[in-house]
Amino acid sequence: MAFDQSTRNRLQRFVNDARKVLQEEFIRQLQNDYGLDPISGSITGLENLRHLNDAQRETARILRDTLSHYCASGDMDGKQALDRIVREQAFTVLNRLAALRMAEARGLLVDKEVKRIKTKVHGTTCRIK
Repeated sequence: MAFDQSTRNRLQRFVNDARKVLQEEFIRQLQNDYGLDPISGSITGLENLRHLNDAQRETARILRDTLSHYCASGDMDGKQALDRIVREQAFTVLNRLAALRMAEARGLLVDKEVKRIKTKVHGTTCRIK
């Protein structure tokens, strides 16, 4: 089914707005929870993140490993690498939500699954895992 130009424009605006909201949420989490600041490029040492539980500490370690991997080539600095992490996470979450919605619209998910997924997604849509 082809969309007319007006529908494509509305869809593009929605996707851009949704991506922006997700990126803002990921930036907030990186700054407040994981000691990574995509705005300034600063990185707090893992040992200074005493407020994290074991699962969050593992996420913080994985984020730092990813950051190191992106910076290893020398093509980007910490700030650029953090920006890439934010963009990739937002892209992934948005695509997963779109896929769930399309599966729901096509009747591929039973009501019980839809309710369980929506409940989980509503509470943790933007949690970096």
